[in-house]
Amino acid sequence: MNSYKKKKIHYLNASLDEDLYNEFAAFCEKMSMSKTGACEQAIRMYMDAMTEVMDNVKKKANGNAQRDVAKYL
Repeated sequence: MNSYKKKKIHYLNASLDEDLYNEFAAFCEKMSMSKTGACEQAIRMYMDAMTEVMDNVKKKANGNAQRDVAKYL
């Protein structure tokens, strides 16, 4: 019996500009990546980068708020 466990998937449909799609397809072929794998990796990288940016913005905002409060103490 095969011990491979199939992961749950969800389909994502996206409409891309033809030039972007062609560039993406060529990139995937050059890198020997599937389009699915490349999309999953790109989405993960984007979400990680945006989370880091938003965390830094929140830290800076909290730091400014704490300094503002300290002025009045």
